[in-house]
Amino acid sequence: MAIVEDELGASSVFADRSKLDFNYVPLDLPHREEELRALASVFKQVADRSASQSAFVTGSVGTGKTVLTKKFASDFQEASRKRQQNVEYVHVNCRRNASEGLVLHAILKHFDPKYPERGFSTNEMMRDLRKQLERRGCHLLVVLDEADALVAKEGSDLVYSFTRFDDERAAPKATLSLILVSAEDTMPLRLDAAARSTFRRSNTIALPPYNAKQLTAIVAQRAKIAFHKGAIDDDVIDLIAEIAGEDGDARYAIELLDHAGWLADQDGDEEVTPEHVRAAKANTRSFVTEDKVKLLGVHQLFTLKGIARKLGRPRAKAHLTTGEAEEAYKLVAEEHDQTPRAHTQYWKYLNELEVAGWIRLKEAPRTGTSGNTQLVSLPDIPARILVKKIDEVLAKEAKG
Repeated sequence: MAIVEDELGASSVFADRSKLDFNYVPLDLPHREEELRALASVFKQVADRSASQSAFVTGSVGTGKTVLTKKFASDFQEASRKRQQNVEYVHVNCRRNASEGLVLHAILKHFDPKYPERGFSTNEMMRDLRKQLERRGCHLLVVLDEADALVAKEGSDLVYSFTRFDDERAAPKATLSLILVSAEDTMPLRLDAAARSTFRRSNTIALPPYNAKQLTAIVAQRAKIAFHKGAIDDDVIDLIAEIAGEDGDARYAIELLDHAGWLADQDGDEEVTPEHVRAAKANTRSFVTEDKVKLLGVHQLFTLKGIARKLGRPRAKAHLTTGEAEEAYKLVAEEHDQTPRAHTQYWKYLNELEVAGWIRLKEAPRTGTSGNTQLVSLPDIPARILVKKIDEVLAKEAKG
């Protein structure tokens, strides 16, 4: 009891950790305004004429497909109701509901939470759905997330039925529209010819991966609403964006932000530091292993140790200049009774370490002085742990 009470009563860097949940939909979607506008354009006829419509939303993992469609559907519902159009929407994850019956049951539960889980065929559930929409006089927007999982297992029949939902009725207004969400840009080709013919090619919204600058805006937005003021600074936000920017994955960036905050709480710290971010990276998608450390040459190890030692100091920033890194390298080499290599050779070591994934190099912001300065960051492992691993390898090599 005492342990649990102490943990629950402990201070935290988080003000509202729920804002980092993958299901949370923020008020604004940085760098997805164009796609949100495109979806609104596609579905404008639903609000104007109560006609049905369908669309694809595609993009790789972490490009914001789910949050985009949830944001659009919620805003579309609200905007339509202001125009005296009764619109409902249901978002169904087809990986968790990977059958026609489960999808239909999830939709029907939106209208009737007590709708039985068993005992009805898909045709009967489609009939009940029509009755629900007629009774309420509403237009339903169905979002099938990860629709490729459903189509791969069940085929295209349910998709076709949704797109032809009103064909057998003489109703004056259409009652169902559909959005299919998939990580596969080939998703339309998975549908059979009949289902594919019901979609317009122009109604495909393809989401590109985020770049590091865009991820910085996303992480900064979530950090502002999820953390206490002063608990996380721009340097840490930039480091998270750099790490996640390799794949353009906003979901991973938010995961890193959340885990780094958790690690800060575990350490009893009042601020999230670059070391917490590097530890979060190591805990989720670690690149570093002892075998990989052993593959580095002696002066590469000196170079990496100098960087890690500098970045692992208390209150250290997430980056150091290449000039600072070179001075740290020289000091490490001299400590090991080795003559530091010349500047040109040192740059070769830096580039080799970057290509191998040990460090990241980026241009420093211009300050008006001449020449370009590059910054070095260590993305994958806490600096102090890396120093320890390198020392162990160097000690073994010294013993022969």
